[in-house]
Amino acid sequence: MRKNVLNWNKISNILISAVILGFLLIKGHAFLVPLVFAIFLSILILPLYNFFYRLTRTDWLSIVFSFLIILSAIGGVMYFFSVQIYSVFSELSEIQGTMSKGINKINYFIAEKFHLSSEVVRDWIDSQVNLLVELPSTYISQGVSSSSTFLIQSLICLVYMFFILLYKDAFQNFIISQFPKTNRADIFEVLESISKVSQQYFLGRLLVMVILAVLNSLGLWILGIGFPILWGTLAAVLTIIPYIGTTLGGTFPFIYAFATEDSLWAPVGVVIMYQVVQQLEGNIITPKIVGGTMKLNPFVSIVAMVAGGLMWGISGLVIALPVIAIIKILFDHVELMQPIGLLLDKDLAVKKDKFLNEYDQDKYRLVNYLTARESSNEKEL
Repeated sequence: MRKNVLNWNKISNILISAVILGFLLIKGHAFLVPLVFAIFLSILILPLYNFFYRLTRTDWLSIVFSFLIILSAIGGVMYFFSVQIYSVFSELSEIQGTMSKGINKINYFIAEKFHLSSEVVRDWIDSQVNLLVELPSTYISQGVSSSSTFLIQSLICLVYMFFILLYKDAFQNFIISQFPKTNRADIFEVLESISKVSQQYFLGRLLVMVILAVLNSLGLWILGIGFPILWGTLAAVLTIIPYIGTTLGGTFPFIYAFATEDSLWAPVGVVIMYQVVQQLEGNIITPKIVGGTMKLNPFVSIVAMVAGGLMWGISGLVIALPVIAIIKILFDHVELMQPIGLLLDKDLAVKKDKFLNEYDQDKYRLVNYLTARESSNEKEL
């Protein structure tokens, strides 16, 4: 008779591999982030590359034309933002004075109602206002100080993208050649699914940003807030950080409206407008455009973003969802890993019975990865 016993060799190998992988992911982010982004961005601009390739029939020329189109668009957006931000900072001293007066009025009212010392409240509020107004410039200065690193990583990413697109067929053939010919149809399907999911996610996020930029800018323009396109577009770009991006983006126009408008109705209107847009984005716009692409349940999405953010910061937040979606695709195409793929599925609650009806077999049990079969007359560890 044979039975399962713990295989400490397997367990130690799994633990050591997990620790090494985690260490490499955290410590190697400077190397891995440009490479991972280069892979995703190469997949994203592949349709543009294919368009130019049909015209030129030359790989490197098609890549150059694709880069020129993308860099021109990015350059135009950066120029617009730089002009708008310069205009805002040119009014910074006036904004600070206006904000101090407005907040002091509110706090004098609070001090009177709650019988507090108006001098203490005023001193505290003045210090907080200074911190609040100087906060953006602090982040800007920190961003400028690290701009050289960002520029270097961006250039490295472009170099990676060039060679990934140039050698994409060779890379694909290498991956396919690692599997038996009988399984190559499945490998083609996996590669196509990964490419489709990556393109749909990033193009979907881009379309969501455009829609939100229009809605935000229109709402701020109706409210009479200065620089509506800047604030509206900035909030739309920040939605690349799922779940909190819209709220974070609404903070800047709220502060600006509070500082520059005489009435409190303007900042209150900004809060209401962004709440409405956030509800539209979370319940209608994003689910319709991007929601069907990832096929991930919200719990897994949040865990993936938290892990990505802890390891790679903002970069990890941006690519966490497509990475975990690709992992799900791989699990779905490996029979023994399909139960884990189901745990990541967006319809997990609906398909919960599959664990007992379809996957309730010995070959699907995770314990098999940690045990070895041993005869009953052998000494148990």
